[in-house]
Amino acid sequence: MDSAHPAVDLDRGICNNRTLGMILEAIKHGGAALTVVLVAGVVVIVAPSHKRQLLWGALALQLLLDACFGYAGSAWSLFAAALLGGLLVTSVILVFPEERNPAA
Repeated sequence: MDSAHPAVDLDRGICNNRTLGMILEAIKHGGAALTVVLVAGVVVIVAPSHKRQLLWGALALQLLLDACFGYAGSAWSLFAAALLGGLLVTSVILVFPEERNPAA
């Protein structure tokens, strides 16, 4: 065995490596935020003429589902990550209107 003794971090088949645990938490929270960003992007691409209404509706529906999962799994930090991602992407989409090409 090498000097790091990786078997010390393994307890009954569960990895207790602190660094790896923090990386996995960051990936989970980033993924929760990314799902909201992707849903908002799809809504804007599919229905650009009704962007504002559908964007808020999709955000509300997704955050409702995230709240249900957060409650069921006691994963409120993931709900907070999704909420932050949703508010960030919604504000960016609504503040920066799309550029329109002038008709030639």
